[in-house]
Amino acid sequence: YLKALREKKIGVYKTTISEVAEKTATLANGKVLEADVIVLATGWDYTFQIFDGDMAKRLQPDEDGLYLYKNMLPTTVDGLAFIGSNCSSFMNPFTDTIQSVWLAQLLAGDRPMPKRKEMEEDLRKMKASKRKHYPMERYRATIVQAHNPFYHDDLMREMGMNRKVRGLRSFLNYWLQPQWPKKLEFGCAGGSYCASVTTWGTGVSREKNNSRPRRYAQRVAHLVFSMNT
Repeated sequence: YLKALREKKIGVYKTTISEVAEKTATLANGKVLEADVIVLATGWDYTFQIFDGDMAKRLQPDEDGLYLYKNMLPTTVDGLAFIGSNCSSFMNPFTDTIQSVWLAQLLAGDRPMPKRKEMEEDLRKMKASKRKHYPMERYRATIVQAHNPFYHDDLMREMGMNRKVRGLRSFLNYWLQPQWPKKLEFGCAGGSYCASVTTWGTGVSREKNNSRPRRYAQRVAHLVFSMNT
C-alpha cells in the first residue's frame, strides 16, 4: 500500500462523499470518482456518526458508551441490533458468532422478544456492574473482557444450550482447559437453528433440526458484522 502510495498509483482525497450513484462516488469537493466497491473503513474511533442526528439521539448513549441489552439490542429503537461493534471481549470473532446465532434465533421466532421493562432492568444492573468493576472510559459500556465466559454462558442458556458440567473435576476442567462441543454436551432446546459452541472458541458445530424452517436463521447467523464505528 505505502509503495503504491509513493508511486502515486493510489489517489488520496481528504474530503467526504456527498453522493453515491451506481458506479460513481461524488466527493464534497465536486470530484466524481468511478468505483466498483466502496469500503466503509471507519477506523477504531468509538462514535455514532454512521447514524443521522435523530437516530443518534434516540439511541441515548451515555458518557461511558452505548448500553445495549445483551450488548446487542437498544431499548429505545426497535428493529435495530448491533453485532460485534458494541462488545469488546478477549475473543471478538467467537463472541460475534455467538451473538449472531442468538440474534438469528430471536428473528426466526424461536424465542419471544424480551419485554421492554425486562430489558431496561437488565441494563440498569449492567450499568451498575460495569461502573463498579471498570474505570471510566468512553467505551466502558462495550467492555466484556474478564466476564467473557459468563457472557457467553448467558447467551447460550437463552438459546437452550445449557452446559452440562458434572463434579468438581469437570468444573475445574471447564474453567482451566479448552472445551469442545462434544465434551460439554450442550443441550439444544430445538428451533430453526441449533448449535454447539465451545467456551474458548476452538470450534463450532451445527446440527440439523427439521422442526422449523432453518434457511433464514442460518443466513442471519452467518452474517457477522464488524462495524468499527
